[in-house]
Amino acid sequence: MNNIDYNRYYKHKYLKYKKKYTELKLKLENLKGGDKPTSICIGKRDGVSGCRTCCSSNFPNDPSKYSQCVTMCMNV
Repeated sequence: MNNIDYNRYYKHKYLKYKKKYTELKLKLENLKGGDKPTSICIGKRDGVSGCRTCCSSNFPNDPSKYSQCVTMCMNV
């Protein structure tokens, strides 16, 4: 029984620090270069999923920019 409380405590602590880390990472990305242009993936189309792979790696938390990126990549 004691082991369950121990694991729950450390899981909660891990999730807390993981959230803090991702927030800091996003802040650093914004400080470094600002916003990436949605045209960053032009020329990555390879017939399978090149545009989607590139756009999802560059815009993981912004669905509107992701869709703009894919549209721009596929149309050029």
